[in-house]
Amino acid sequence: MSESTNNPLNDFLNQAEEESENSLFAPIPFPSQPEPAGAAVPVPPPVPAPQAPAAEMPEIPAIPPVQAPIQAQTPAATPAQQKPTPDKTEPPAAVQPDDPFAEALKKAQAKSEERLADSFAGKDAVFVYGKAKDPISDRECTFEDLRARYEADFPELSDAKKVSWTVLYGKTTKTILNPGSDKVYDIKAEIEKSKTFLENIRKAKTDAEKAPECQVKPSIRAQSKGEACGLPAYKAYCSTEEEAAACNKPIVILPSRDGRLYERRKTPVGTFTAPAARLPELPLLEAGFQPALPKIPMHILMFVLNFFKRLSERYEVEALVHILYDTIHRKYTLRVPRQELTAVSVDSVMEEDYPDYLIHVMDIHSHNTMPAKFSDTDDRDEKATRLYAVAGRFDQVFPEIAVRASCGGRFIPLRPEEVFESDFKAYPMEPQRVILLGCVDNNKSRQLCHRVFEQKRDLIYIDAGNGEHTGQVVCGVRQHGRTLYKPVCSLYPDLLEDEDKFPSELSCAERAVSAPQSVTANLTAATAVVSFLYDLLIAGDLKTRYVTFSSKLISMRAEVVRQRRKSQKATAKAA
Repeated sequence: MSESTNNPLNDFLNQAEEESENSLFAPIPFPSQPEPAGAAVPVPPPVPAPQAPAAEMPEIPAIPPVQAPIQAQTPAATPAQQKPTPDKTEPPAAVQPDDPFAEALKKAQAKSEERLADSFAGKDAVFVYGKAKDPISDRECTFEDLRARYEADFPELSDAKKVSWTVLYGKTTKTILNPGSDKVYDIKAEIEKSKTFLENIRKAKTDAEKAPECQVKPSIRAQSKGEACGLPAYKAYCSTEEEAAACNKPIVILPSRDGRLYERRKTPVGTFTAPAARLPELPLLEAGFQPALPKIPMHILMFVLNFFKRLSERYEVEALVHILYDTIHRKYTLRVPRQELTAVSVDSVMEEDYPDYLIHVMDIHSHNTMPAKFSDTDDRDEKATRLYAVAGRFDQVFPEIAVRASCGGRFIPLRPEEVFESDFKAYPMEPQRVILLGCVDNNKSRQLCHRVFEQKRDLIYIDAGNGEHTGQVVCGVRQHGRTLYKPVCSLYPDLLEDEDKFPSELSCAERAVSAPQSVTANLTAATAVVSFLYDLLIAGDLKTRYVTFSSKLISMRAEVVRQRRKSQKATAKAA
């Protein structure tokens, strides 16, 4: 038995057809005239069914719930039997209203953020450059207007192409891409309305974080193309390999991890890279140390040396002393760390760090009766950036002392008088091992001596030169790979450009007229050379860089380095 025969719904529909007089199931009249093809068939509005009296309504059996419409198994209707069915438009699904509580909370948060942003809108932005700070009162100015306003006080801001701008507002930093059109207070308002800024304000813990200052900061942009260091148009400075690869300049200057600058040249043959030998466009820098504290007093040094001498005489051991600067009492003090001493070594242990008010200025240790020379062990141990000194030869009347600075494990030789309050005639530097005397009559020989001087790690080069009546004697000093006093070719660079011959290459006629000299000029030059040797070998103190003389005027002038510095200090005190 099929489902359609026992379905109560079918019985209900059949009963409805028999009782056609019931207006509830009355057929809907349709127009009898056929409509032309393509014409729209009008759909009559639904006719409301009148309410029938309860007595006339047939008794409708209960209809069980139907899961899906059931297709009646009836033969298909012929075209003549098919009746048009009016379109039934499904009513749109009802839109579920949003949670009113969530909507109210969202509106409250929006108003809270708006009030918070408005509380910062009235505060002035501040121009900050170095230690200069100035409120920005003009609320219509652009970043370019600011640059033009302050370039008179800060000339480095005069070139707009080299100036970049950033706005630092609390923990939010924004880089300005269009300084000519972007207005300062437009950027400020944009940051104040951002979610990141408002979130940082809500999470702020300190008063400074809750009320941040909007700082407008200019900076001189790093010139990757060479403008900052004055490179010509065909050269460029690139800080990375990527910039160098993208640069179209034929010569590129590139820094390397080994601390050197390399020169890269691009040709149709290929790309060539080699260490840069000479960059005249860059500033000339030298390793050195500029003290920020007063020099260590002489009595501090003498106390330490006396301590080392007693240990050497009684126990024949080395020792280590720390020299500290007390920032509260503004004076130097000494500390002896816990250490194990032997005749050739010192092993110290720092149980705890020094307090912040004590600045660790210097480590000074002794080498017993050995020379005051930094050992390989010292080189491995002295990595911290501070001053170091070693004292030795305590078996002599005057011990030796050597001083250096460590810049992260890279050492800078220093003269003791640069650190201690003394001229150190009694404590000379480590004596030089080689002295080169340049008593030559031609510049080609001087060029050869100059190359030797630059190649040597430790060398004293004394050069004497004179004409018929005038001349000069120059003492160049090189120690630990550093030039302390310049040699003659560095003082007179023209000597490096002169193209003359060695004496062995001159003919007899050329020798006769090459360089006429007088005996008095030769004797004056020799006297100056002997004076230099005496100061170096006997007095152990050298403060004269070079001398110039005239035998005809019977005059000699010395260039004394320390005397010139003292005169500058005296002038400053008088001012």
